[in-house]
Amino acid sequence: MDLQVQVNKDRELSISGERQQRSSSPGAASSSSSSSSSSSAEVDVEGAEGSNTAQKIQRKRQERRFGTFKRTWNLPEDADVSQIKATVDQGVLSLTINRVQPAEPEVTNIPIS
Repeated sequence: MDLQVQVNKDRELSISGERQQRSSSPGAASSSSSSSSSSSAEVDVEGAEGSNTAQKIQRKRQERRFGTFKRTWNLPEDADVSQIKATVDQGVLSLTINRVQPAEPEVTNIPIS
């Protein structure tokens, strides 16, 4: 499988790729002859929802066994896009997206005259 992970200037995270159909016999159909498949692969997404909760959310997305795909998500404002890490282990893509700690508001004392 060929994967590509990108973040654009609008803070949109895109995961795209192409998976080739593997055939065991030379006369098997190629991936271009059919655009759908009854069997599927799963993509798991885990993360914490909300800035002050420790709850984990999990989502599963069914994908086909072959063909191209592209999925795009909008990242929250507190996501550190410069430190995103992607790894693949046994065919599972994992992304680590840290949150930036919000800057403490600067307090200025105003003298009362």
